[in-house]
Parts: sequence; C-alpha cells; structure tokens
Amino acid sequence: MTAASTTVAVPSAAPARRAGVLRWLWDFAIGTLLSTNPFTAVIVLGWLMRRMRWIAAPGETRPGWLMSAGETRMRRLLGGLVANTREGVGALFSQLVISLPFTALMALAWWAGWNNSFSKGYEQAAAGPLLSLAAIVFSLPIIAYMPMALAHQAAEQNWKAFFDWRTVRQLIARTPWRYLAVMILLAAVSAPVMFFRVLPVFAESIWPDLPSYDLETMDAIRLELNLAYAATVFVSALIIRGLSARCYAAAQASLSDPPPWLATRMFAWTLFMAASLAIVFETYVAQFFNYNSLRWFLHPHLLLPAAY
Repeated sequence: MTAASTTVAVPSAAPARRAGVLRWLWDFAIGTLLSTNPFTAVIVLGWLMRRMRWIAAPGETRPGWLMSAGETRMRRLLGGLVANTREGVGALFSQLVISLPFTALMALAWWAGWNNSFSKGYEQAAAGPLLSLAAIVFSLPIIAYMPMALAHQAAEQNWKAFFDWRTVRQLIARTPWRYLAVMILLAAVSAPVMFFRVLPVFAESIWPDLPSYDLETMDAIRLELNLAYAATVFVSALIIRGLSARCYAAAQASLSDPPPWLATRMFAWTLFMAASLAIVFETYVAQFFNYNSLRWFLHPHLLLPAAY
C-alpha cells in the first residue's frame, strides 16, 4: 500500500513584500516632501507620533498621511491629515515648552558674546561664555528626557503625558541600556544636521566652478540639496522614533519588575547626558560656521523634523 503524496500550496510572500516596499516608498516620498519646511513638518511630526503608538501598542491602526477609517466620506478622505496635524501640534507644543528655556538662553548667550566681543567690553567678557555654559548644563538632562517623554505622549494621546516626570523617569530606569542606544543614535543622526547646515560655507571649496553657474542651475542645486537634507531628516526621525517606541514598549512591560541598582541608573544617566552633550556640541559647531538665530530653536530631532 502506497501513501498518496499530497501537495500543500504555500501562499507566496512576494505580494506582501512588494506591498511593504511600495508602502515604504510612499511614506518616504511624502515624508521627504513634507520635511522640506517647518510648516508642513508639523504633519510629519504628527504622523511619527501615530506611528510610535502603532509600534508601541499592538492593535493600533497603521497611520496614513491623508485618509483614515471613518463613518463619513469626509472623515475617510481627510481623517489621517487631521489626526496628523492635531497630534503634530500637540507634540510641537510639548517639545517647545520644555526646550525653549535652554534654547533661548543659548541664543541670548551667543548674541551677548558676539556683541560684547565687537564692542570690546572686556569687563563683561565672561558674560557670554558663562550664559552658554549654564544653558548647556541645563539642556543635558532635558534632551536626555525628551525621546521617552515623546513616546509616552504618543502612547497616551495626551500632551500632558509628556510632563509626567515620575512615570517617564521610571520608564527610562527600566530599560537603561536600550535607552542608551536611542540616545547614541540621536547624537549620531544629529551629525548630518550639522553637515547640511555647514555645507553652504564650504560649497565653493567643494565645487570650485559654483560661482560660474547661472541662477537656474543654482536654484536646481539648492532644491536638490534641500531634498537630500529633508530625506536625511525624515529617515533619521523614522528610525529614532521607531526605536524610541520599541524602547517604550519594553519599559512598559518591565514596570512591575524591580528597577536596576541606583549606581547602574546613575551611570546610565551620565552616559545619556554625554550623548546629549554631543548633540549640543554639533549645534554649536554648525552655528559657529553658519549662524542662523532660529536654528537654536529648530533642531530637526528636538522639535520639528524639518530641513532647516
């Protein structure tokens, strides 16, 4: 007696892979275009918030840029855009409130330092450096706090969750080494921001023929560089916020566990602030070579994911 051989049809994974690639390309194209300026970057920030919630909370609907599920035609057509804008404004508000004190102090210190230097006010020579030092020291724990706080706000869908200091600190304490990876990556992706901000100063050294180009060619180069900057910012933000959401989910799952030793947490926070210092250093280097007062406030990974 011979057993009849049977063939089981295994569904191909190729269509799902193709759909995933197409979705990623769509997100990349829309995200890059919207990241070219601070105004539409609010939509990107909101989409990233919804995507963090989708990653951190199983069962959430994957966010779209324009459409969403809804009972009415208008909600189906524009629900995603409205949700992205609403959550983007909330995230912008939270980050602005917590970062404005030290970014404003940095801007004031830089202005005071240069003005004092040009006016040869030797008696007040220490004013600018001391203000800058105070701003830097003040900024380090805040920058280290922000990624987890933003993930917490995304999960809770409430801007007040960003300022839930105790809960956010507990979440960070539960996954210190995973969170350190977030902070190191945040410092790493801030380096291209410095590069693109400094690039115009060295453009003629890199491309000696640049002054001979006509206006149309120059405009095309500016557009290409702006798109490259926006693409870099968007992809970096996508990676950072995704990693933050996964870190948040792991921390939430560990909240009932006892926290690591105090010495471990203190050492981890020292490393967090070292990564924060690297971000501040990159900001100062960019400002030294190519100053723009608004750039103290508009860091792509601390406020809006915009190519500015």
